Amino acid sequence: MSNSIKPNQAVIVLRHAMDKGNNGDGTYSFGPNVNVTRDDQPYSSDVYYCANFLGNPTGTDRAEALGRELPNFIKQLKLIPVNQVITIAPPVKPRDGMRTPNPFLTIAPYVNAMKNDTKSRNGEKLKLRMYKSNNYWDHRDIFKGPALLKDGFSAVIAWEKVGMWATEEDKYSWDKNLLLGSLAKKPELTEPQPVKGTTIYVYTNMNDQGRFDLRKYNFNGSTFTPEEAVGDKVALMADNGKFISADLNHSGRLIADRSKVDA
Repeated sequence: MSNSIKPNQAVIVLRHAMDKGNNGDGTYSFGPNVNVTRDDQPYSSDVYYCANFLGNPTGTDRAEALGRELPNFIKQLKLIPVNQVITIAPPVKPRDGMRTPNPFLTIAPYVNAMKNDTKSRNGEKLKLRMYKSNNYWDHRDIFKGPALLKDGFSAVIAWEKVGMWATEEDKYSWDKNLLLGSLAKKPELTEPQPVKGTTIYVYTNMNDQGRFDLRKYNFNGSTFTPEEAVGDKVALMADNGKFISADLNHSGRLIADRSKVDA
């Protein structure tokens, strides 16, 4: 692991919530504690979207639930606090670049919930980084582990199918070189495709190649349940406050090796 990256600095990735809605336009006003950028250029803290395709009520309810529960989930895992949220910029006019507004609308309630928690970010604003393109290769350098965690905090990414594991040219094959697979030490553990607004990828313990151990959770709107995994590794807080490495057995239970303590 890179000496500058802590084992419990995490990259948390999720697919947008359930869609098939048509809820019209609107504006999220995040206020002064959120530093909003679009394609890395300063942007208004009042983010307008011309369409909302989250399912009503399923998608909108799930987005609101993530806003309520994701902060507590991150604390329960004893992860380093989040200082940046990365997502696709919502379209500001109809058919604007064929982008979906749903990743932004899925994670916006979380941004609202965390914007005033400046203490956890050492007094800094929360970064909301939006990108017009959903193409992973357009943002490859941004999505590398060292770049995501260089500030000493964790990061949350809300994206869509294209860019996470598929391309516009091939939306049906799993490309392990895209976002989900590129972050994992074992890219095969990122499959099958994540359920919208449900499957949460938690990447921890970055190595010197910028790849992480992966743990997946299923969110049902109120609780996060770890998926069964075999031979996976997770960062785990030991009783003495230090970090140990842990395996998962066939039932998904943690088997901690307390001889491997990271001082």
